[in-house]
Amino acid sequence: MGWRQKLATQGITFDLTYTADGTKNLRGGLDTAGSTWRRIFEATINWDTKPLFGLEGGTVFVDFQDAQGSNPSDKLIGDVQGIDGLDGVPVAAHQNRTQVAQLWYQQTSPEGTWRIKVGKVDANSEFDRSAYGRQFLNQSTGSSSTLFTLPTYPDAATSINVFLKPTKELQLGLGVYDGSLAQGVRTSGLGPKTFFRRPDDLFLIGEADQTWKLGPQQLTGRLGVGGWYSTNKFDRIREGGGGPPEPAARTPCSTRRSGA
Repeated sequence: MGWRQKLATQGITFDLTYTADGTKNLRGGLDTAGSTWRRIFEATINWDTKPLFGLEGGTVFVDFQDAQGSNPSDKLIGDVQGIDGLDGVPVAAHQNRTQVAQLWYQQTSPEGTWRIKVGKVDANSEFDRSAYGRQFLNQSTGSSSTLFTLPTYPDAATSINVFLKPTKELQLGLGVYDGSLAQGVRTSGLGPKTFFRRPDDLFLIGEADQTWKLGPQQLTGRLGVGGWYSTNKFDRIREGGGGPPEPAARTPCSTRRSGA
């Protein structure tokens, strides 16, 4: 038995991935002469608490990321949302980053009727998430562009998430996240201190998911309905441009499909 298999018997599994990506703009945008390259190294550890502590349903997850390179949205394209799930938020000051991207503990009931996840979480791994969208690079397939303050890659945030399953096919979820990303604060570098001290910059999100199976092949279907609310203040769009806007910062959304 190899050492990786021995760790697995103790409830510890891990993955190491390295991804390199290049972009060339052929027409329009900011630049058609140049090109951009970026790469990301990612190491994840998943720890089941039952083999070592006898605690059934407990999981510890750690995700380390090192990303380097230029964002083609800034250098070549000029778009707002981003063209590739590997990139950070366009126009962000710090595209390169070395960080503990996620660090959370999850507890699931023995019957699977409830689940609680606490820690630094990528919100897009739980909410506004499309399993089929994970197959595409374009940002728009990962999450709605209207969720521009969603605490997701590359800025996951401290949070408390609660999920209930009244039936096998229905899940109700609610998450409360550090929402200081809306003020231009990079939550990727923060711990829980702003989450507890700043109730005026929280991000709240909820979702109901209904699944079903149809036909002789039992094809799976899913319908998700949800909403979000940020306690931050934002610029108000005024018809005709009259009056000063309310002070706030706008942060475009960048999503990367999370494997957690």
